[in-house]
Amino acid sequence: MEVSVAFLFEHELKSRGIAFTLDPKTGRYSIHAGMPILVSLDTIAREYSIDRDPDCVSRFVEAILGGGVTPDWEIARKSILFALEPNDYAESSDLRLSISRRVDHLPILVDERLGTWRWIDELMVEERKVRVDDIVDAATCGVVSALISSKLERDDVEGVSLGYFETALPLKSPLLLAPNLKDVVGSILGWPLHAVVPDQDFIYVWPAAAEQFYERIGAVVVREYSAAPHPVTTELFKIGDDGIKAVGAFS
Repeated sequence: MEVSVAFLFEHELKSRGIAFTLDPKTGRYSIHAGMPILVSLDTIAREYSIDRDPDCVSRFVEAILGGGVTPDWEIARKSILFALEPNDYAESSDLRLSISRRVDHLPILVDERLGTWRWIDELMVEERKVRVDDIVDAATCGVVSALISSKLERDDVEGVSLGYFETALPLKSPLLLAPNLKDVVGSILGWPLHAVVPDQDFIYVWPAAAEQFYERIGAVVVREYSAAPHPVTTELFKIGDDGIKAVGAFS
């Protein structure tokens, strides 16, 4: 008999002695572990539907419960990055910056051990007695280092260099927000760039000078977005000296 993500999630909480309630209108759980934590199972349900691994629910719960404890600033600052996130969540980040109609740019705290990440909000900033500018500086340093540590792979597709990244990070969208993208990637592929990020772990970049190349990968973008455990957007981005902006979307 196939068990649901909700069953596995509730079983995991009960086994840990964690109290919770479910709002039937929104489908969100309220976990009572210290301060209340609101949880939606949409993302983990997508992940579970792909590999049917019940351990992913255990890891999800561990990440949530760990989310109530922020490491000391000197430790946390080394794991802060900027990332792209869809802006259709029921709860929005306090520190988000709109990139397009569908996507926000916001700081996150990465746990490489668990392979998870979580948003940094104003409460975390207040608890650690740091400034928002400190978060921005740490995230900027983080994405610069992450891009340098990543590996750019290239395939020749119809005469166009299509780039993608190998990285130890649990997500790849931060790499598109690195201020050294022009130096690291543009020097190899050309500048400005076009990019797609249908999933947090899926990025393609190629020279924007190849104006019609986007037509070649539209179906791939839609397919990856539809099946992704952590979907971002089907938008097409242009990244240049004036930053990153959406110039269209696949449907």
